[in-house]
Amino acid sequence: MAIVLTFDNLKAQFSIWLERNGDSALLSEVPYLIMLAEDRLARELKILGTRASVTASFVPGQSWVPKPTRWRETVAINIGTGPGHTKREQLFLRDYNFCRLYWPNPVLQGQPRFYSDYLYDQYLITPTPDDAYPFELMFWQRHPPLDETHQTNWWTANAPAVLHNAAMLEAKLYMKDVEGAAGQERQYDRAVKAQFGENARQKIDGATEAKEK
Repeated sequence: MAIVLTFDNLKAQFSIWLERNGDSALLSEVPYLIMLAEDRLARELKILGTRASVTASFVPGQSWVPKPTRWRETVAINIGTGPGHTKREQLFLRDYNFCRLYWPNPVLQGQPRFYSDYLYDQYLITPTPDDAYPFELMFWQRHPPLDETHQTNWWTANAPAVLHNAAMLEAKLYMKDVEGAAGQERQYDRAVKAQFGENARQKIDGATEAKEK
């Protein structure tokens, strides 16, 4: 029978792999260490498995748009324009101040051309949409976190060795085992390279060209 990594059996590996079965202080921190490992993966690995998309439509007259749940960084935004909104056009990333200077009166409306980060969980769209343009948003995400009620996620199904090594690295750092952490980081790097390729942390997102115009 195939073994599938879950939150519970990942927790069990801490006492086995670290040989700290009686260390109640460490074992009580295991859920927190797993959370840190997942956060590390979300921050460091921009790979196909951590990219997601959502589709929706702008609200005419509303210049802000909420970001998706567990958003970490934007890849690209495109909108449908023209008859039937069938023509796709790219929105270009700009600084917040640029967007405000470009479209100083948000009451006026037009076809959107630019977007910027407004708050951590919102975008500013300029011009203020004058129609319910459909849009597609591509973004880097953090996967739903593991816990007792969510035993599996994308990492457990597709990259268990990467998640395991990231979790053990966080444990070594918690234990202040400098030498052990250095060795574990090498194991983590090796697992990442084997799973995703040498340049997994330097993947260029699909909107780089658009952003640089």
